[in-house]
Amino acid sequence: MTRFKSISLFVIIILNCKTNLLAEEAAEESRGHKFKVGVIAALSGPSSVFGLTAKNAIELADEINDRDDKVHFIFEDDQFSNKNTVSAVHKLIDKDHVDSVIVWGSPTALAINDKKKKKKMPTIAVSLVEKVSLDKKFVMRLWVSSEQMTNKILEEIDQNYKYKNIALVLTNNDAQLRMVELFKKGYLKDNNKIVYEEILDKDNLDVNSVIIKIKRSKPDAVYQLNFGHQISLIAKKLRQFEYAGPIFGAHNFDDKIEIKNSEGALKGSWYVSYIEDNNSPITKAYREKYGIEPGRYILGVVATLR
Repeated sequence: MTRFKSISLFVIIILNCKTNLLAEEAAEESRGHKFKVGVIAALSGPSSVFGLTAKNAIELADEINDRDDKVHFIFEDDQFSNKNTVSAVHKLIDKDHVDSVIVWGSPTALAINDKKKKKKMPTIAVSLVEKVSLDKKFVMRLWVSSEQMTNKILEEIDQNYKYKNIALVLTNNDAQLRMVELFKKGYLKDNNKIVYEEILDKDNLDVNSVIIKIKRSKPDAVYQLNFGHQISLIAKKLRQFEYAGPIFGAHNFDDKIEIKNSEGALKGSWYVSYIEDNNSPITKAYREKYGIEPGRYILGVVATLR
């Protein structure tokens, strides 16, 4: 199921949410109360390519599935910042009085757990991290798990590449940290080694010293799990410092803007992402309405950047 296919189900899920989780408000709804959903995503900043796609897809899903206009979406821009997400959820719950919340991203979803729990707020969290919804009655995690994603990466290495020494560079993010934790458990056997590892804050663009250390570690490949501007920056720096080996990644390489900004530095790199049905009605509707290709959001395809 592609991201926007999943989102196209959000309206159906949310329309049923009041019956399942908020039955006590049914009488108010019958008097004309519109069901309000708060959507928190990065609509500006380095991660906005994902947030804006989400906004587009929700609006399209609303247009297709909510003919009777029962649901009203209120969008808040958190710029993929935990602090902003917390402020946004307080506004949505306390001021806008939303009935449900959708939040994009693992760290941002985890940042608002206490507020959601106190309010028993039905929440859809788009996240790779299982603990976002673990033992939480009112939270549904919508995405494949970090374990599924990592297993596919390990399978690809084992079957096709046989890397013995890998350098890791990642952005400090709950999803990335969890994926690296799982990757190490599966990879560090049969004399395989992590020869270098660096965790970068998401705003860190001064990476020359990191690139030098990566090159000195002489890896067979670089596993790059970065977000935003770091994707293209690190790839270009690796090539500028004459690292000629392979680079691989995960869903982060679905950021088409950053792939373009890499100016060919990621050519030939591979990554694990999600299968998209380019001929599905919702995909065609997205393409026709917005004039752009949506990203892939189903696990199972290994793509080579060309």
